[in-house]
Amino acid sequence: MRKKVLIPVAVGMACILILAVFIYNEAPVCNSHIEYTLNKNVNGTLGVLIVYMDPGIDHKRAEAVFDAAKDSGATWVRIGFIWAIANPAQGKYNLTEFDWIINAALQRGLSVLPVVMLTPKWASAKPNAEDYYLYPPANPECLEEFGKVIATHFKGRITHWEFWNEPDMRGFLKDPDGDGSTADNYAEMLAYFYRGIKEGAPQAKVLLGGLADSPTEPTCEKNYLQNILNNKKYPAAQNFDILNIHTNFRSPEDIKKQIEQARAILKEHNLTRPLWITETSYTPVERFQILPCYRGEKGFEQYIHDSLVVELNEGADVVFWAALHDYGNDRPDSDPYKYSGLYTYNLEPKPALQVFKNLAEKLKNLSTQGNASRRITAQIPILSDLAIISPTSASAKGIYLMSSHELITCDKGVRKNDNNFKTGFGSQTGRSAHQNPEGNHEKSACGNYKTLTVSGHTRAQGEIFP
Repeated sequence: MRKKVLIPVAVGMACILILAVFIYNEAPVCNSHIEYTLNKNVNGTLGVLIVYMDPGIDHKRAEAVFDAAKDSGATWVRIGFIWAIANPAQGKYNLTEFDWIINAALQRGLSVLPVVMLTPKWASAKPNAEDYYLYPPANPECLEEFGKVIATHFKGRITHWEFWNEPDMRGFLKDPDGDGSTADNYAEMLAYFYRGIKEGAPQAKVLLGGLADSPTEPTCEKNYLQNILNNKKYPAAQNFDILNIHTNFRSPEDIKKQIEQARAILKEHNLTRPLWITETSYTPVERFQILPCYRGEKGFEQYIHDSLVVELNEGADVVFWAALHDYGNDRPDSDPYKYSGLYTYNLEPKPALQVFKNLAEKLKNLSTQGNASRRITAQIPILSDLAIISPTSASAKGIYLMSSHELITCDKGVRKNDNNFKTGFGSQTGRSAHQNPEGNHEKSACGNYKTLTVSGHTRAQGEIFP
């Protein structure tokens, strides 16, 4: 399968649009179709990629897009976080519009995964090149400072950072030294970025840049995961918390194999990491549908269900459909990804949206059946004096807290602290979070209410109990 780059981003007034050739053959007839069903012990959640969500976007448009994401049932949104915009000159940071975008998502109960990518001109190893932003920085140490600045600034709002998009694709990261590989460059960049994030927000997690890992695309560097793990000076094993792959246009069975192979590589290095899949995509356009069992509009809808179910069943914590809505007129109809959205570009729902919503509802129902506790992975922002926690379980009975100076109330204003609950952390027992500045875990029971309200200076984090 040929793989194309996905996220268009605006730098200044210019729109960066990178296209790759998508080669496809006459698809054979589907002889049989496997029925995929969600395992009862699944403990993952859904996200969506949102394109064009960059500084300069009209705020009304952005709000409508986030409303659509919320309505889809997604709990996560993946957006570009363009280094070249956020850090336009050395020592200068421009985060105002990123603040607005991220807050707009958080206010709707959506968790945000920013994808940090695209090098500023001042930092680029090839500042005079037209595509300077695709080259690594001349001095990767500057990524430590940048990581620390953004982690500190967004602490309490962003829990997870993805570093670069598909670094194994030449269309996203270019080789500055002519050795034919960017794995060495990426391993070094990742090391400094990781260090900076941990300095600014020690609890924040860093995702490996989603790897395309295409076996057939000539512009995709082979054995990328092995190469960054084997880097002697900057071994990647020390510099990412979550494994991240992309599964676009692969059959469900090939997705299983891809996951198995990635985990086998980690095992060779005595590593285990949580798995996120930050892009899964396909097309409703028949001339680009390379999978024989997924043809036409119905095939597109079936693929959304089957691919995401397989990924969740294989233990991925978060899986993202790419994309929430179709691309705009800046993309030609020859682009296989142009109509991959759950909505049209104008945010009109497609039948595919209902497939995604149904799957989100099934996941929610599983979380209420007592199969397992569900971890809150969303940062809860203190946007003013109040922050709203939307548990992954709509009927959550309680939540662990690890914070200080917070007052816990249920959504109908009834305060219920369970003073008989024993903490599983530290020596304190049976005290409310407000009385527990040491940061020990406490439980606040809220019956079957859908939300908790938190007042204070930090955020809530922990486990929901169905």
